[in-house]
Amino acid sequence: MDIACSFKCYLKADIDYERKYALKQLLVLILEGYKKIHGFKEKRKESFWIGIIQPITMNVAYPQAEFDQLTKKLFDLEKKLPDRDYRDLAVHYDKNPSIVHDMLIAINMGDTFESMIDFVKLTNEIVNFLFLLVKQAGKKHTEKCLQPFSKIRSEIDNSRLPESQKEKLRIQFDSMVKLFFDKLNITNQFV
Repeated sequence: MDIACSFKCYLKADIDYERKYALKQLLVLILEGYKKIHGFKEKRKESFWIGIIQPITMNVAYPQAEFDQLTKKLFDLEKKLPDRDYRDLAVHYDKNPSIVHDMLIAINMGDTFESMIDFVKLTNEIVNFLFLLVKQAGKKHTEKCLQPFSKIRSEIDNSRLPESQKEKLRIQFDSMVKLFFDKLNITNQFV
């Protein structure tokens, strides 16, 4: 939303300074967004992507290749972004106004828009990945919940009871399992 607003400010700007200010804001928003998602250097381990998402992907049967591909895209995007000095100057300014002025003059519209488009595309890919990851993690969690039920069902099937009694027990057991999952509002893949 912030990126869209800054982009709109750029499009509606009447004077060059307004356009430069909007471009500066776009770059700051992209840098801050990137920092939150993937982090920079020593802070990377604490980032959303490495600190939270990577451990989840290691515990879920999900294609690691897609996580690795998105991680590579994050590193590729980082190479295109301005450095931390730019961000600090753009946000905190400097005692010497000519340094800030030079920074504003040097902002390139084409590079900024390319970074914006790459960042928005990548965040969209990340969101899609996260939806699939949550779905997969939920499936794994459900499968883990089902393990005790599967064991009981196997014991019924492998018992020495007459087939008519087994069938009666299966029906009762399946009914109980369905009630259990309905109460928990979980899709039952067992019955």
